[in-house]
Amino acid sequence: MWLARARGVGRRAARRSGRRGAFLAFLAVLDLTYGYSLYVTAAPARAFDLFLPWEAWGGIWMAVGVLCLTQILARRDRVAFTAAAMLKGGWAVLFADVWIFQHSARGWTAVVVWAAFAGAVLIVSGWPEPLRLGEAP
Repeated sequence: MWLARARGVGRRAARRSGRRGAFLAFLAVLDLTYGYSLYVTAAPARAFDLFLPWEAWGGIWMAVGVLCLTQILARRDRVAFTAAAMLKGGWAVLFADVWIFQHSARGWTAVVVWAAFAGAVLIVSGWPEPLRLGEAP
């Protein structure tokens, strides 16, 4: 009985959040887990300088994750999309520094991945929520 009720609540929340909200949920999970991994990284594994302490970066990533989480059901979600795109684009720039100036041979892969994520966030942020059946345009 409770499982059927939980499914109904989940469906209503998914319907209300829409595709943009679903993408924000994905970004929230990504940012929270990545931020946590930065926050708890042991000192010997910190092979390069990120301009700020690793714990600070972890906190920034987790804060953006919480912001994305809080705007999943919001009608105006541009703040979360903007913060997510800026963080991922900034992270790509930061790893460009790691690659070029700190001589990390594989740093270019992080640049490409995070720049692509930033681009994907910008693309999705510009998409309108699709109309549901029975809704007027």
